[in-house]
Amino acid sequence: MSLFSRMRELKHFVQSMINEGILDHQFSQVRALHDATNPEFVAEVINSFCCDGDRIVREINMYLGVVDVSFSKMEESLHQIRGSSSTIGARRLKVVCDELLQACIDRNRDRSIRVANDVTREYCILCNKLGSVLEMEVAIFAIQRSQN
Repeated sequence: MSLFSRMRELKHFVQSMINEGILDHQFSQVRALHDATNPEFVAEVINSFCCDGDRIVREINMYLGVVDVSFSKMEESLHQIRGSSSTIGARRLKVVCDELLQACIDRNRDRSIRVANDVTREYCILCNKLGSVLEMEVAIFAIQRSQN
């Protein structure tokens, strides 16, 4: 596949994620930040987001797995993933994080468990799709390197 075709494929894939509400236009702004001096910027951002997110989602589920839930610790973790979600443009994940944060503020364990499942699901969907973005970026880098 040509460089132009790969770039068009990536653009359409990202646009479909925006259309589905998975991402917002912030992700396009993040993608626009990479340049010739740091062509792997987007890959680094995605890897960092997913590595940190894995840890945070595990923490959230761990906090809910005990009888005496530490809502304050859960709120700290939620603020981290919510901030990262906003930075990368993860719209749907941010929305469910806001819902879980409200359940924590309300100290509602049952609702927190339900919404934490939504957070986990949205996080998994996002990271799977970002993995596809990463694969496309790598293919584009390979073509660009071979042309230089």
